[in-house]
Amino acid sequence: MKKILAVLIPTLFLALGCKKDKLSTETQTETQTETQTETVAVLETTVEEDKVNITNSFENIVSCMSTMKDGDLMTAFVDFANISNGEALDEDFVEDLFENMEDAIDEIDFPEEDDRLPFESFTGTWSYNISNSTWSHVNSPSNKILVKFPSDKYQTSNNVTASLSDYKDKKYVIDMDDVWLPESFELAIFKDGVELAGLDLNDLDLEESNDLPFPTNLDVSLFLKPFTFSFKEQRTSSKEFTAEARFDDGSNCDYVLNSKLVLAHDDYDNIADEDILSLGGFVSHNEMRIEYFLSLGEIFEIDNANDELSDDDMNNNMDIKLFMSGSKIGDITINTTSEEIYDDWGGFTETSTDFIINYKNGESDNVDVYLDPFIEDLENLFESITGDFEEIL
Repeated sequence: MKKILAVLIPTLFLALGCKKDKLSTETQTETQTETQTETVAVLETTVEEDKVNITNSFENIVSCMSTMKDGDLMTAFVDFANISNGEALDEDFVEDLFENMEDAIDEIDFPEEDDRLPFESFTGTWSYNISNSTWSHVNSPSNKILVKFPSDKYQTSNNVTASLSDYKDKKYVIDMDDVWLPESFELAIFKDGVELAGLDLNDLDLEESNDLPFPTNLDVSLFLKPFTFSFKEQRTSSKEFTAEARFDDGSNCDYVLNSKLVLAHDDYDNIADEDILSLGGFVSHNEMRIEYFLSLGEIFEIDNANDELSDDDMNNNMDIKLFMSGSKIGDITINTTSEEIYDDWGGFTETSTDFIINYKNGESDNVDVYLDPFIEDLENLFESITGDFEEIL
């Protein structure tokens, strides 16, 4: 049952759409909910309309993934190794490219501090020589690392540039050892002058502890053309942490995940499972919103005292609600079923734990009715790149 905690929030996240959700509103009515400073329109829908809206959301995720698949970054990645049906047809080119770079790096005299990235030793420009498959290095510029190479084996020039700049790190003492971790940097990859990917670590602060460093502040953004992912985490008090993640393509493939983690105390070196009291927040995309709250302390305490968590243990300590345009669709609960399977060796008990959507009229559905066709659509979408998913798994 512990595995449920690891997949619960990601599973709910998949219930959101990616494009502007087209609501089924044949019988909807509008009411007004007043807040302190704003008026929110609440769209009342039937359960059948709710089911259509959830299905549309999953279809819209596939549409957004199609945008990513056909985007400049994914196209460049596929061309780089000439990937088709799960096979890298130009694998030898890619392997030679990086293995020969290792040979060039081996010629550098690195400082004795093995646990720290020797950024200054790598600065300058690294260029791939297409004619003889070797790398050359010059010391300019002195404040960044530039790596230039061809985008595929058929190129006659280095049309890709990877850049690492503004690198700063900080030393932490963890378990009596010195550990250097990045504090900030900018990483970017350009092809033919167009940025395909970028990673900006704007800020990272960690609280030192005997076991693992505790993040107190994090601000990072990742650009994967055409999508941008940003994540911010902050310690708002000694026992409370908030985080917000955003994912969008600049049009209508937008997500927001907001969460708050509460601890029982701030002695980070001695935090047990049950000291992680709660995790709550919301996931939203356009009209759809999922609000969740998990009493993690209670769940861990019950789990540590028993061999296994029951459905009641989980459902009594979690509260997950689905909304569409401010109107509640229903609640999500967990349901475990067992089936006796008989075979030539006598048989065994097969247990399945499912997520159930309990609609506002008393009806219910296993989320698999939405998830199974969604996964099949994703597999079909990426099959030309990955090959048959069943062979991969």
